[in-house]
Amino acid sequence: MRNRLGKVSREICDSEQTEPVVPSATEEASALTVFLDGAHIRCRPEYQKRHLDVVVGKIESHDKCRRFGLVQQAVLSPASQLRQDLRALGWDHKQTVTVISDGEPALPNLVRVAVGGKVRHILDWWHISMRIQHVENAVAARISAGSG
Repeated sequence: MRNRLGKVSREICDSEQTEPVVPSATEEASALTVFLDGAHIRCRPEYQKRHLDVVVGKIESHDKCRRFGLVQQAVLSPASQLRQDLRALGWDHKQTVTVISDGEPALPNLVRVAVGGKVRHILDWWHISMRIQHVENAVAARISAGSG
């Protein structure tokens, strides 16, 4: 998926001859991309005291990768933990970090807090396709209602 996304973005940038949305490896060799997803895990009914908010992700540079998981209630500072993981892959405070997630604002905000605000957020391809699917369904319903 990542390779396909990279290929499509390069093709778009090449066809438009404008400033690329995502810098290439030659422009910013140490650029980092953070892939995030979150989930709310409910406890069993007999244990009504502990629901968990989990964030899992992967940080990628051009030559390294690091996976992580955070239970927000169990980590003193999720942003601090994420900042340590970013630094382990060569991030410095001047770099913009690209976040790819499902559109939940809390996920890029977690990275934004960790890096001090320099974040570029991109909706992942699956959630883009689901939003397009809603439009396709609405158009199909309108067409079928008009033909009946």
